[in-house]
This record gives sequence, structure tokens and C-alpha cells, in this order.
Amino acid sequence: MLLIAEAFALGNSKTDGFKSRVIPVPKAVRKTMLGSEAVELAAGMSSTRG
Repeated sequence: MLLIAEAFALGNSKTDGFKSRVIPVPKAVRKTMLGSEAVELAAGMSSTRG
């Protein structure tokens, strides 16, 4: 599993470009990221917004 993070880099009132990082996710972390606790936490966070 890979986590891809992308964003525009800003600096000194101009765009410094598009930045992208690919981060490998270890097996031990995958269980936590995709487990039921993470799903419940995300659901709780999204229901309190708005």
C-alpha cells in the first residue's frame, strides 16, 4: 500500500510548484489505518462538521 500526498507549494507571493510524495505504508500500520476504530473515528469527524 502506498500513500500519495500532493500539494501546491507557495512562497513569497508566488507558486513554487506542485509537490508530490509517495510514502510506502508498512503492514503494521495498514491494520490501524483501515481498521474499525479508524472508520468510526472518521465517521465521527465527518458527522460533526457542517
